[in-house]
Amino acid sequence: MPGGEGYDLVHIKNTDCRPDFIKNRWKNQACYPEYETYSTQVRNSLYLDFFKVFSTVVIRSVNEYSVALAEVILRYTKLSLSTTDSRMQWFLEDEIPYIDKSKVRPGKDVLIIGDVSDDTVLDFSFHSIGPVNAFHNVFFLQGQGSSDFEKVRFAELVIDEGAGIGSVLNNLYRFRVALSKIGLTPVVRKGKVGHFSVDFLESYFNLKLQNSEANDDNTIFFPEMSTLAATMFLDWVKPEMRLSILGDKFHSDMKEYADTIIGNRRILGVLIRGTDYLIVHKDGPRKMATVDDMIPVIHEWIDSFGYEGIFLATEDIDILNRMRDEFGTIVRVIAQERHSVSDLSGHMLLSELEKKSAPDYDRSVAENTVNYFYALYMLSRCSAFICSGPCNGYDLATGFNEGLYERVRLFKSM
Repeated sequence: MPGGEGYDLVHIKNTDCRPDFIKNRWKNQACYPEYETYSTQVRNSLYLDFFKVFSTVVIRSVNEYSVALAEVILRYTKLSLSTTDSRMQWFLEDEIPYIDKSKVRPGKDVLIIGDVSDDTVLDFSFHSIGPVNAFHNVFFLQGQGSSDFEKVRFAELVIDEGAGIGSVLNNLYRFRVALSKIGLTPVVRKGKVGHFSVDFLESYFNLKLQNSEANDDNTIFFPEMSTLAATMFLDWVKPEMRLSILGDKFHSDMKEYADTIIGNRRILGVLIRGTDYLIVHKDGPRKMATVDDMIPVIHEWIDSFGYEGIFLATEDIDILNRMRDEFGTIVRVIAQERHSVSDLSGHMLLSELEKKSAPDYDRSVAENTVNYFYALYMLSRCSAFICSGPCNGYDLATGFNEGLYERVRLFKSM
């Protein structure tokens, strides 16, 4: 540049910019496409709703992605755009204001796009993020190999092989709601979702997973869950499970069972996650409370509010034994296969253990899933509910209960 310093836009390897949350949760997933080609000029392939919650955008450093975002903001929005890096003007036809770093003020309607170092920690408010994540939030549709979406009607998502049924249902729900905002419909073109067969899922749940009109030309394909988990597009759609997700016969069978076991008795429902959940979420927002953390609260609620018994939902045999040692015969459970953390060598997931040990894996998955939902339905019929931490089981049980609990306690890590 005449009279100025030389400056090259450096290619960023996006896999190196994965947030710690993504690297820990999806160790073998790239999360971000490399975006070796993209277009700022095809509006229907840009997720411009990302900017709807903001009135102001501040770009703090110049790189390929921040320049592309500036072009999009100037072309398609009326946002107030400024930069703390004077070199930004070298790459834009339209002039944008320069402001001093000391004058940048965070706010609920302010988006601050920092430098690549900010990409290692993902701000799920999406107000202060790195340029790779900011770019991805707007261009993620193009990242799947197409820049024009006139003919696209469907979208297919590969859900992790190790995901439990609660995670599968929650993510299918969130995927459907998010896609509806951009005029797309979720579809499954293979025989499985995660490690669950489509035939099984459609037999027990009200899901419309298949559509004969979906093909390679009209379907966008997301090969990794983490690709969408890093976006406001999906993250801001919260799980909302209701009894309507259940097939009619499945619901009727569980209701008959709960009417017999619980009836009108005042039962305290307790959900304590164990086994691989303790391994995957040993730190962070989904870290579970231990049985010993929960026992004082359980005693207090039984003594203070007169609950007649405990219905315990857990997949962990050690947790069940500890609860029975403490509360004796008032603890009731669903008969199901349970495991211990010690059964899981290294970082093995429970689904991997079952796949390794079950003689008929698909049948084992189906039976365990049915038992899991019986347990969740029983929890939803209890008078009150205590849960060891944020998890899909909590979302499902509270959703099925529809706000009828006398009281709820969700343990959360600090």
